[in-house]
Amino acid sequence: MIKEKMIIIIPAHSSYLDVAVIFEKIFYLKWPDCPFKIIISTNDCNAQFEKFVLLKNKNSDEFIRRIYNAAKKYPANYYLILNEDRFLSQNIDDEIINNVISYLDTNNIDFCRFIPSNKKKKLYFSKLKKNKPYGLNVAGCICNDNFLNDHMKENINGWEYENNELLNTLLFSSKDYYDKYVEASYDFLVTLHGIQKGKWKPLNYKKLKKLYPTINFDIRDVEKISFSYALKSFFSHIARFISPKVRYKIKSMLNKFGMTFSTKC
Repeated sequence: MIKEKMIIIIPAHSSYLDVAVIFEKIFYLKWPDCPFKIIISTNDCNAQFEKFVLLKNKNSDEFIRRIYNAAKKYPANYYLILNEDRFLSQNIDDEIINNVISYLDTNNIDFCRFIPSNKKKKLYFSKLKKNKPYGLNVAGCICNDNFLNDHMKENINGWEYENNELLNTLLFSSKDYYDKYVEASYDFLVTLHGIQKGKWKPLNYKKLKKLYPTINFDIRDVEKISFSYALKSFFSHIARFISPKVRYKIKSMLNKFGMTFSTKC
């Protein structure tokens, strides 16, 4: 079977298909001539999409398994994995995407992480540290079958995968690097994280409504800003700059005051 150059996989849960419909509308506003096939890998097909291809999985198939199943159903040299609740906020440059794929292919790279950043700078790649927080985060990455077979065969949800990878970073120092995993110098797919625990994130909800005034975002409630919410949002923002061991200690301390987190570190 001849593999495609790349496909885009969106492992949306069936309860988020209403969000995925909005994602598609915004996607084609920012990337109208996207040359790649886009797969919504979900547990239900109770939604209508204009161009996205729906792939129905078993009801028991979790986030990671839905990615794996889509890759096996639609084999490609590379897979761009996106979440349906992270909406494009800038136009996509096809030339940059092609340059990234060319670099990965020429250098036999299995995984490329995008550094969360709105600032465009010269595009370059560096080896990924094994103790990098969220280094193997798949919510915005390009990978190949080698990475999928090494990390994504288990039928686990996104939080379990994230927690496993974060705990794994505790085993390494800042001097340990992956051979075939890299990170790009900036996020060339700039997105806004719109949904958290089923509700719109207040600040990004306002930004999205301003960016896309013709789109109806009132399909879900907006999260109320509380002290706990503000503290968690602040911690999430700075978390990637803190070592895994320090993050683990901070979360353990906050747990004693009744705050809960999706991951341990």
